[in-house]
Amino acid sequence: MSIDWTSLVLVAVVTIAAAALVSIIMASGARLLDRAHIRSLESSGSESSRHLAFSADRAGGIVLLGLVGMLVLFGLWLVIPFFH
Repeated sequence: MSIDWTSLVLVAVVTIAAAALVSIIMASGARLLDRAHIRSLESSGSESSRHLAFSADRAGGIVLLGLVGMLVLFGLWLVIPFFH
């Protein structure tokens, strides 16, 4: 029995890259939601520009967090053989 080291390294690199990507997407979504919350508390600027910026930040944050959720569910689907 021999170990295919190139395949092992490939799996390790892809796993680390995927984990980093999911972490970056999650952090970006949380940052956008936090910025939307901060903008909702600010009182400077016109009402319409604040509302538009708040809506865009909040929508972007929700989309990114939803994407993370879908990636996690896809990973579970790949790992659990019952779903195949």
